[in-house]
Amino acid sequence: VYLRLAATEMEAGHPQQARDWVQTAVEVLQEGDSRTEHRGRRYDHFQRQVRQRMAQPGMVRPSFGDANLNMTLATALSALGQCDEARAQLGKALRIDPTNPRPYLRLAAIYLELEEPEHAETLVEIASGLRPRQPEDQELLRQLRDALSRYP
Repeated sequence: VYLRLAATEMEAGHPQQARDWVQTAVEVLQEGDSRTEHRGRRYDHFQRQVRQRMAQPGMVRPSFGDANLNMTLATALSALGQCDEARAQLGKALRIDPTNPRPYLRLAAIYLELEEPEHAETLVEIASGLRPRQPEDQELLRQLRDALSRYP
């Protein structure tokens, strides 16, 4: 998945984003299953710290590593016409949760806005393989497929 995203970014003329995806792919391959175990332990430790801090009066809940926050920022940035920044936020969301189809779908929508249907199509294929379950994701997938069907 990461290498496909790197290829898509490279074809779109974004070598830095492509390098980032290749680096992520290399890290995943090098660390293998131990990466998942390490993340699990780190997450447990982090959750304990958050619970302790949240027990203190007046504390606001932190949102570190929140893919939904990155997607929300991407939506706002895209609406402002800042597509590069929106793509960067969606890239962060994908790094946090590469199994979530929503960032792929939103990234595909941005590529369609940029008149780059071949990149959008790759992302739609990835999202389809992840089988979106949320109704709004299924609707966006349908809309993207319809829009892609209009391109030769």
